[in-house]
Amino acid sequence: MLDAAVKLIARQGSNRTTLAEIGDTAGYTYGLVTNRFGSKARLVKAVSRYVQSRFARRVVPEAGNLTGMQAIKLIIDIYLNRADSVGRRALLVLAGEAIGPAPEIRSDVARADEEFRRQLQEHIERGIASGEIRPELGAGRQAAVLVATLRGISLQALINPAALDLRAISRDLQANVEMIFRRTRAIQ
Repeated sequence: MLDAAVKLIARQGSNRTTLAEIGDTAGYTYGLVTNRFGSKARLVKAVSRYVQSRFARRVVPEAGNLTGMQAIKLIIDIYLNRADSVGRRALLVLAGEAIGPAPEIRSDVARADEEFRRQLQEHIERGIASGEIRPELGAGRQAAVLVATLRGISLQALINPAALDLRAISRDLQANVEMIFRRTRAIQ
């Protein structure tokens, strides 16, 4: 059911997706979907959590024991090149809806963003501790910049897929992050 909901929400948003349509797409009855989730609002919250957890399950094992720059560069690569495109699209659609027509998921989206920033911040802090990343950068601020950059690039790619070469952009972003994080002179 959740996979069907993700596909539909990615394609048409949560407002235009019905529980009956989700049931039909998943091969279940409307009643079963309603019984499982209770309401459309609860289903949308479940989809939001599901999409976030799918991404986290992909990143955490691949990042393994990597820290600092290696982990950050891998996360950039996964997010831009190897993340589930339907799931990423659903995530971005839901993030937009969280500030508009689906405010009931705003706290879930905010928690997911906070968790993503926290993970990146931890990798940056480990890189600072190991001496490979400049300490004056501010790990929390840089994590926020990375999340915003990744989401912005992804949103542009979803709006106009032919306009962007995500593999090249991923390589460029990794090189830019490496240059900024390792630069010896502080940015004024």
